[in-house]
Amino acid sequence: MKLITTATELEKEFRRLTRQYKNFYWATAWASSSSKLFNDLLINKDKIGKIVVGIHFYQTHPDFIEAFLNDKKSALSNTQKEHFILNCIYSPIVLKNGS
Repeated sequence: MKLITTATELEKEFRRLTRQYKNFYWATAWASSSSKLFNDLLINKDKIGKIVVGIHFYQTHPDFIEAFLNDKKSALSNTQKEHFILNCIYSPIVLKNGS
């Protein structure tokens, strides 16, 4: 396995996984709308199983929230108001097979 430690490697791996799998589940502390991965999520909305995105401390970009807020798979959590819940779980660390 390979530990992915840079933002560039992480984005590349998540983009690959988003294209490769039929469903995905992510959780993240925040999300932006200025990455290629954001565009991949928009294109692959139908593959989202569940996404949990933190919105506390104003880190998540409003455009990201707006893009998914009215989606059928989106909802605001009643139990954790600081989290915006789509239907998807993302780990900030991805382990990759390889040398």
